Amino acid sequence: MKKLVLSIVMVVGFAAAVIAQPRAIGGRVGWALEASYQHGFGTSRFLEIDAGFYGFDGVQGAVVHDWIFASPSWTPKGTWDWYAGVGGAVGGYGFLDIFEKRPNCGYVGVAGQIGLSYTFWFPLQLSADFRPTIGTWFNRDQVGFYYLGAWDFALSVRYAFGVR
Repeated sequence: MKKLVLSIVMVVGFAAAVIAQPRAIGGRVGWALEASYQHGFGTSRFLEIDAGFYGFDGVQGAVVHDWIFASPSWTPKGTWDWYAGVGGAVGGYGFLDIFEKRPNCGYVGVAGQIGLSYTFWFPLQLSADFRPTIGTWFNRDQVGFYYLGAWDFALSVRYAFGVR
């Protein structure tokens, strides 16, 4: 009985700790059109997960672990944060390319990210970031250097949970 009560307390405590962390959900528009989710770990780290479409014939996903390295107080309300991080990305393109007849390709790569975000005093977060991705593209016949994501600038709009 003691083990059951202790297990329930631990599960509830873990769930409360996860739920209490800052989170945001929204969209990211730049090289791609992506759904975006951020999950905070404490006050200076967060995980950003993005997935969506790019161009007219591609899909991609990225996971980046970011660190907040500066929080300037430029305005009396709201919060500014400079952040940077590293992660990975996967995707594919060429699925709908009927004019050039290029083969379907997939890629896997390393993604870095640096950006600036502003979280309003109400639940809205705006951010601008640069997330270059380089790696390897591949298809049935070839392998090569993937560089199409090297100039990924984007703007994001997210609903920030827990902002009062």
